[in-house]
Formats: sequence, structure tokens, C-alpha cells
Amino acid sequence: MTDMQINSIQDLKIALSTLKELYPPFAEKNFRGCTEEELEAVRIKQGVGYLPLLYQQFLLEMGNGGCYLYTGSEYTIADLLELKIRANTLLATANQKNLKSDVFVFLMHQGYAFMYFHTEDRNDNPPVYVYCNGREEPTEKRWKTLLEHYQQSLIELTEILKRDEK
Repeated sequence: MTDMQINSIQDLKIALSTLKELYPPFAEKNFRGCTEEELEAVRIKQGVGYLPLLYQQFLLEMGNGGCYLYTGSEYTIADLLELKIRANTLLATANQKNLKSDVFVFLMHQGYAFMYFHTEDRNDNPPVYVYCNGREEPTEKRWKTLLEHYQQSLIELTEILKRDEK
């Protein structure tokens, strides 16, 4: 799976299905999706009008966590309810401006870094930005698209699973 190309929501579904088939005990334990109602609650709580379809698919497959796709990071439905507030608090401690209202924070890593995307243009595959406390430049575009981010994350997860099999 290390040569996977994820170019669409369908490709993401196939990649996740392949992981489930290749590593059934892992998938059974770790792939816990969320509900449509939970998705809507998170969207409202973070104050955005739209969530990319690609991101919705990820949450429907893995939104209730358990997966070490993002070890040391908070990304589950329960976490998402507070991540934008926590991200703005982190920005305030660094004397930075609050996030724009269209920003959706989808991951925080150990309280000092977070990932986000903009939702205003209703892009289903938006660029992913990273804020890391302590950097002079507070934000950077880390991945051109959300698909690129998931592709890299799933490749890394596959490599971990292969290594753990040995």
C-alpha cells in the first residue's frame, strides 16, 4: 500500500477498505466511525457552514478514534468539539490573532501545534495548514490538499502495521 495514490473520496474509501482487509484485528479495534449527527454537532460547534466531503468520509470511518494514525494527537469527534477554542487560546498565548471564522481545526498535537483548513469556498479537498507554537511565521501550508495529507498519513500507518507484524 505504500504506492497508493489517493486522488478522490473513492480512493480514500478503497485505501481504508484495503487496510481493513490486510489488518483485520487492527481495523476491528481501531476503525470506529462517527454518526452524521456527530458530524453536524462538530460543524456547528466550530462555527463553520460546511465540512469538506472528504473530511466527512474520514470521520464516518474513523471519527471516534482508537487508531494510531495520529499518535499523540487529538482528532476524534469528542476532541473536535473543543479544538477551535483551544487553538485560539494557543494563538492568544503567542500574541497571535484568532483564527478566521471559516477555519476548521481538525487536529491538535500535544497542545503546541494544530492543523486546519478553510471552509469558506466549500472546497472538498482544501489545502491543509499547520500552526506550531514558537515559529516566527505562525502558519504554513503543509499539504496542497487534504487528500495529500491523508495519503501520507495512511502510508505511514501502513509502514507501522507492516513493521509491527514482524
